[in-house]
Amino acid sequence: MRNRETGFTLFEVIIVVVIVAILSGMSMLALNQAFDRRHQAHADQLLLWLQQLSELAALSGIVYGVMHSGAEEDEPSTANQKLLAVVFFEHRWHVAMSPEPFDLLPKAYLSWMVDTDFDVSIQQYPRIERLGAKGEPLQPILPIIALMPDGFMEPNATIDLMFSGSKDVFGFRWDDELARLEMSRTLP
Repeated sequence: MRNRETGFTLFEVIIVVVIVAILSGMSMLALNQAFDRRHQAHADQLLLWLQQLSELAALSGIVYGVMHSGAEEDEPSTANQKLLAVVFFEHRWHVAMSPEPFDLLPKAYLSWMVDTDFDVSIQQYPRIERLGAKGEPLQPILPIIALMPDGFMEPNATIDLMFSGSKDVFGFRWDDELARLEMSRTLP
């Protein structure tokens, strides 16, 4: 009687390795595309939020603005930042209750490129002394951009949305002819 050896042949091992390699490659491709889709979806949400502010300004006849919550001047927004909608009412800017603040993704940051004609630092404004609930002085509210009821954005600005770990840049620019924001994507 001959004792038959048990085990896998070389051909069977090669087939299994090829199948595992193909599945690994497909899943890596799917993961990379999922991150790209997430970034694209976040940029689309920001575009919709800004467009909503523009439409609210046109419908209500009130100037709406956009500002960072807690961002320092001349500093790009960083993780866990929010964009706040503000309204100009009774000769002052007030934080709007609607729409809700826009939350940036943890690895997203914005770069605001504002025309230098309108680039005025907060120190050039007269000091507005307001007191908070605990009696501490509050900083005046000053938006980065303002969306006018007549369909313009002041100052003329370019907003770039970027993500750390990705070379994609989503640019937002105001189209004066169509009176709306347009988004473009720059691929690496």
